[in-house]
Amino acid sequence: MKKILLFLFSLPFLYSCAQEVVREKIPFTITPQRRLMSVPVSIHGVKGNLLFDTGGTGFLSLDTTYAENIEPFDSVEVQWEGLVGGGYSGFKTSSINNYKGLLNVYIGSHRFEKMYFSVGDFRKIFELSEFDGSFGIPRRDSTSVWQLNFEENYISIIPADSFYVDKSFLSFPLIWDKDGNVHIDLPLEICMSHGKVIKSNGRFLIDTGSIADVTYIGDIDEVKALNVDKDSAYWLYNRHFWDATIKVCDKVGLDFSRVYIYDLPVNMSHRRILGLNFFKRFNVYFDIKNEKLYLQPINKKFERITQGKKPWHQADNRISGKHVFIENIGDYKDNEAIKAGFKVDDEVLSINGIKNISCLSPEQEKKLLSDNIWNYVIKRKGKILHLKLNRHLENQIDD
Repeated sequence: MKKILLFLFSLPFLYSCAQEVVREKIPFTITPQRRLMSVPVSIHGVKGNLLFDTGGTGFLSLDTTYAENIEPFDSVEVQWEGLVGGGYSGFKTSSINNYKGLLNVYIGSHRFEKMYFSVGDFRKIFELSEFDGSFGIPRRDSTSVWQLNFEENYISIIPADSFYVDKSFLSFPLIWDKDGNVHIDLPLEICMSHGKVIKSNGRFLIDTGSIADVTYIGDIDEVKALNVDKDSAYWLYNRHFWDATIKVCDKVGLDFSRVYIYDLPVNMSHRRILGLNFFKRFNVYFDIKNEKLYLQPINKKFERITQGKKPWHQADNRISGKHVFIENIGDYKDNEAIKAGFKVDDEVLSINGIKNISCLSPEQEKKLLSDNIWNYVIKRKGKILHLKLNRHLENQIDD
């Protein structure tokens, strides 16, 4: 009888222990240079730091200098050679090698296998010198739930069968595209500072490689509705934004948010994007087995990730070989570029005497960005013109 009572008494204890899963906490950092997520990894025993970028690719990408340390790869063959480039680099491209073969990647004590990966000059092309490469959520890891904890800045990889949610979690189907990027369908309300409310119901790319809260691109309904108030926006080099409160699923209000429109070519495949400053308001769970995303609101005081002070928008450039052209001029009241006389398709020959604007040295870029007045030499329909632009560095935005 004693044994039976002891067994019955111990059942609640054993059950509670079964529910309690020891979670390894793998710390991530927000890098001081690009303000992006850096995660420590080990590949074939070689330690490195990878950019955690769910919006760049679902595959593993390694910089050439890091990959050299883990060669020779076991059972690896070159599949094809391609090009890589993107928003970080102004759409410059560089050649990469794409491989098929088994790499054992460790995050903490968790191992996952990568059958496809690429190697190239990622540090150079993406101007991400502090990273050894990048990776996203591995879709093949269907036995795990990946947690991004923004209260304490760590990643936990939890066995899916031991993961439980409660009523505080917001739940969304996790949608994968052919490139391994992840999306969710999300209803938002954008409450502007002057009281206007804009509804946004669409498919959003989950992009931890972007710091922006919410971004819209192209000729979609949200862009049209927001740009009615374009004179009240803050205009930067290739984007403009408004301060707003964002309401998620008619349940969670995100104060001190920013809603961006990127002035980029409309042939980009993603038109709605959620970045780090959106996800920092939650603990985020990628349930790969059940293809669910869970957002758990947190009470930690929100601290915006920014990249520093920036001057007001002047004009967006297009680079073609060694030639630089004015691609876009922000159409808003008091734009200094319009006052100075710039027009779309002007070719920039020099700024403050510096030529070869498409490939500035770090010293030239630093000097140029510190100058309040930019004296341009441009070519317009075969004519050489001299234009002066006041950048108003005394009136900058922390972004």
